[in-house]
Amino acid sequence: VLAVCYKEVASVVANTNGLSIKENICQFLFSLTHIPSLQQFEVSNFACDYRIQLLKQVSPLDLYRHKIAQQLYSEALSLANEFSLDINLLYQNQWELSLFTADSVTLYLSRITDTSYVLDQIMLVRSPDIDSTRSCIELGLSLIQDVLEEDSVELYGD
Repeated sequence: VLAVCYKEVASVVANTNGLSIKENICQFLFSLTHIPSLQQFEVSNFACDYRIQLLKQVSPLDLYRHKIAQQLYSEALSLANEFSLDINLLYQNQWELSLFTADSVTLYLSRITDTSYVLDQIMLVRSPDIDSTRSCIELGLSLIQDVLEEDSVELYGD
């Protein structure tokens, strides 16, 4: 019903025939309700009042999560850079929603700095083709090699 009324208001306002907006609205309302007082109208001061209905304070992290949930990744990335937020959330969401291909491994999974998450994903996800499997294995091997090098530096002090 509201959509029909909106279309009729638009058509009434579009066909002004030299009448004011208030006169057009009164004619429209009379055509809907058939209230006689709307047929005889007087032009008087017509003003519109606007009010703020809701003013809400949102933390940058909540806004960042909201942008990611809406898949507004470029806005979320700029927020993350501006407020030094964890970009892993962005890349994890993109990875989880993407098709499993060699490109998605390169674009999303390889950018995630949480090593345990990446290794879990490599172990859990089954690849549909050889290229994506190769990309996952190469990424997993490089991450394991980096972890082993860090451990050897801590053990031997090199």
